Amino acid sequence: LGVTLRVPHLAHFSMRGEAKRDFPASINYQSPWHEEFGVIETHFARLNTALTRGRPIVRLGIIHPIESYWHECVYGRKQKREQMDKDLEELIKWLLFNNIDFDFISESLSQELGATANEDGLKVGNMKYSSVLVPNCIELRQTTRRLLDEFEELGGKVIYAGRVPDYSEGEYTKTEKASIPFEETEILNALEELRDIKIIDINGDRADRMIYNYREDKQCRWLFVCHGAKVDNSKTIRPKPVREDLTIRIKGEYNPLEYDTLTGDIKNISYYIKDGFTYVEKKFYTQDSLLLKLCEEEQEYNISKPKKEKKEKIYERTLKGMFEYTLSEENVMLLDCGNFALDNEEYSKEEEELLRADCILKEKLNFPRSGLKQAQPWVIGDDDISHTARVKFSVISECEAENVFLALEDAQNSKIIFNGNEIKSEVSGFYVDKSIGKVKIGTIHKGENEIEVEIPFGKRSNVEWMYLLGDFGVRVSGTHKVITQKPQRLGFSSVTNQGLPFYTGNISYVADVETDSGELSITVPKYRGALMRVYLDGEDKGIIAFEPYKLDLGTVKTGQHRIVVNLYGNRFNGFGSLHNIDDNNHWAGPERWRTEGNKWGYEYSLRDMGILSGPIIKLYTAKGDGNEKDI
Repeated sequence: LGVTLRVPHLAHFSMRGEAKRDFPASINYQSPWHEEFGVIETHFARLNTALTRGRPIVRLGIIHPIESYWHECVYGRKQKREQMDKDLEELIKWLLFNNIDFDFISESLSQELGATANEDGLKVGNMKYSSVLVPNCIELRQTTRRLLDEFEELGGKVIYAGRVPDYSEGEYTKTEKASIPFEETEILNALEELRDIKIIDINGDRADRMIYNYREDKQCRWLFVCHGAKVDNSKTIRPKPVREDLTIRIKGEYNPLEYDTLTGDIKNISYYIKDGFTYVEKKFYTQDSLLLKLCEEEQEYNISKPKKEKKEKIYERTLKGMFEYTLSEENVMLLDCGNFALDNEEYSKEEEELLRADCILKEKLNFPRSGLKQAQPWVIGDDDISHTARVKFSVISECEAENVFLALEDAQNSKIIFNGNEIKSEVSGFYVDKSIGKVKIGTIHKGENEIEVEIPFGKRSNVEWMYLLGDFGVRVSGTHKVITQKPQRLGFSSVTNQGLPFYTGNISYVADVETDSGELSITVPKYRGALMRVYLDGEDKGIIAFEPYKLDLGTVKTGQHRIVVNLYGNRFNGFGSLHNIDDNNHWAGPERWRTEGNKWGYEYSLRDMGILSGPIIKLYTAKGDGNEKDI
């Protein structure tokens, strides 16, 4: 619809203090998937290249009814304005999802652009329209009326839908013009001759969720087709299938090539020509789109049509059981609740969540609270630090855990006492963000362990969550957390129930499979993470991120093969609003971490992460000619 440039939001400079609660997630090193971000951004960059070339092929101009809306503003008719707004939104949907593209014509800008009418059409700026639609307008400028009348006299088509405008510059001017009802069928019938593109499903019905962009570019044309609306299953007994077999009918005879915006490949695509139209057949899944280059002559790329082979499935196997795995980071126990105190005062009798404790301490000192309504600068500077915030954690462990680190902000300036012994605050690397330093505290002993942290505290300071890092497992029951032995293997279900409830990095699942020779594929039906990258016998085979979540692994020989699926995680279970139990809170800002009343819970609202169902391995053998069997 003309939006071709993306400005990704955002790359965190720092996650210090409130900055970590600025969303969406950082596209910088803080996110475990940041190195794979190019997968989707390269798609949009390639698309930008195609969709900014040449000029759009748009034959319909619509007089935008904004000045009729102003007319109703003068008289304060709110209900009328709301109805006009709904009518305009309906018109947009009728046209877009029935595959008739259009441009809005601004009455004021058309004068600035020197709009003129001639035998070739109505010219506005660089665009030229063969038809103009006037939708339910009350007002039209006199200059617009004269332009449309001249266009009609020269053979142009002007369609008045609904009310005919009887006002100009606020004065009543009776207009004798015929109009059609402001209804979807009537308007579409009147515009049918303008249709260049038609998208239909396997039953011959209109594909009611697809929109397109069509452009003229020197000796070729570009056609981009994508989803413009989500599947609405609210009134459907059986949800629609994820795959749609669509046919795209293009006016004219062309030789199409598919430009794969994810891989950069240029490929042949199934098509045929009939009665002056080109028909392209394509299977669409939920996240799919299609970019075609259309030329009347054979295209310059000498790409031979692929030989279709009939694939016979040798066997299908779902991976079950427990599997080896590796983590890209240390496992984590979140320290977000503890006893707290100010300066030399006694610790609070009960544990408190640390962001709440931070607010209590600041209110006590008459400091402004952290949070959205009274957001404090997070930049490092003169903080007038004259106080100390003290926090005490009780850590229960079922085992000895060696080489454990404590990760916290302002680590180099904090005093750490572990089981009665002061730990030298030597920062050894960082956890997730450079502002969260790691300090080695040694061995967590079986039983109860105590960690005390003293933090310099001022107006700009924050008491933030802390993290224990090490080669251990964690079990969470309600508000109760226990360190356990690290799981030796993982099954295909959420890792939050398998000793990794607060883990936010990447997980590599390892599976050894015995196969015959043939063509191997893997499908991961259900997972929670950013994406997956798959390796076969050490060779990178590509990503799984979009429906149908299937990846062809190529030809294999008889024998044992190692498949590694690297699932990229996200930071929610370590940094998200884990105590917000309001399911209707979809806005992610600092206040989401500070809910109250029945929107707050001390228990952890964790999100599933990991591969949640067993990957499906399929082996095919390719032999003979014929149509490829779709499995």
